[in-house]
Amino acid sequence: MKRIKIILGSVAVLAIASVTVFNVNLNSQNDKLSAISLANVEALAEEGNNGVSFVECHSVTQYDSSTNTTVEVTQKTCSGNGPLSCEC
Repeated sequence: MKRIKIILGSVAVLAIASVTVFNVNLNSQNDKLSAISLANVEALAEEGNNGVSFVECHSVTQYDSSTNTTVEVTQKTCSGNGPLSCEC
């Protein structure tokens, strides 16, 4: 009976640790979007530089009928006068 309690306790600790690691991993994947958002906010705060102040990038999958394939294309929107280059 004592061994069963030890085994169940160990399984519970492993489950809690696994959920914690999974949540940390999920949260760290959101840093890419945060970096882009931060760059846009910083660019909007500055004025009068050569470049743009807002860059929005997203990928779109398009179908090429001549080759019967799909192609991933990065589309971007750039606006304003700021320190950023219009690159994704």
